[in-house]
Amino acid sequence: WWKHSAGFYFGGTLFYNEDDVLEYNAGRDLKRPKRAPCLVDKCETGHKNNCREYCQPHEQAWLKMTNTKAFLVAGVGLNSWNGRTEVIGYECHDCGLFLQALSTDGFWGHNMLGVCRSKT
Repeated sequence: WWKHSAGFYFGGTLFYNEDDVLEYNAGRDLKRPKRAPCLVDKCETGHKNNCREYCQPHEQAWLKMTNTKAFLVAGVGLNSWNGRTEVIGYECHDCGLFLQALSTDGFWGHNMLGVCRSKT
């Protein structure tokens, strides 16, 4: 399993289950729609059943990651299944793979450095 892990992982699903308990599924959740951070607290905007509603496009936020480094990761330095992710100032040294991002909602990166192997 070590080679499949990531230094940083963003994804999974945070949702209210049938008992109205907030639950997190860290894996690939194909049963539910998009995994997008929301700017609006659906539980606080009215009726109790709003907790189960998904964010509309104008309510969705971007995940912003700044000035981050990954070192000596057997798998991927940064792995994002989240979508709507912005990465600024990311470095990856001696990792199996620099970055992996799977998203239909956008991924933006700026000022990134990947070093495959350090000299010994």
